[in-house]
Amino acid sequence: MGKNLNKTKSLVFCGLITAVHIIATILLRYQIVGIDLAILFFVPFFSCYLALKADFRYTLIFSLASLLVCSIIDFSSAILYILPTISVGITYGICVKGKLDGTSIIYALTIVEFGLFFLSSFIIKEISGTDIISTLSNVLNVGNRSFSNNNVILYGGLEYGDRLVTP
Repeated sequence: MGKNLNKTKSLVFCGLITAVHIIATILLRYQIVGIDLAILFFVPFFSCYLALKADFRYTLIFSLASLLVCSIIDFSSAILYILPTISVGITYGICVKGKLDGTSIIYALTIVEFGLFFLSSFIIKEISGTDIISTLSNVLNVGNRSFSNNNVILYGGLEYGDRLVTP
């Protein structure tokens, strides 16, 4: 394809990537071992490519359409898997399009993942009643007082390490 997509190609490409997200949501419903990791690793590349090639309006239309259709199929998969893949892919695409250096891209992706982690922990707490923060503090064997003071550093370190491994 050329440097940028025209209007028709952009809409068609948005539809194709939305179809990829729909297929990913359907696969998540079957709970195949390892499919969630594969989706979180590979699907952001599609959103990234769209953010690189298409106008921002089409990227926004794609994001909203994918989230809407995927949430109709399976709300929890849409929020916990599709939203992060779209957000990370678009953020990476915008950073590359803006010609940011590698360190700035890692910081931007870390901030996005950090926000998505807190959003997902809130959603998990509301849906299932499980408090991820207290569960993590119990697993790490850290008291609530010292854990609450250091949780931002811990999450930031986890997300920064995750961004070094995956794009």
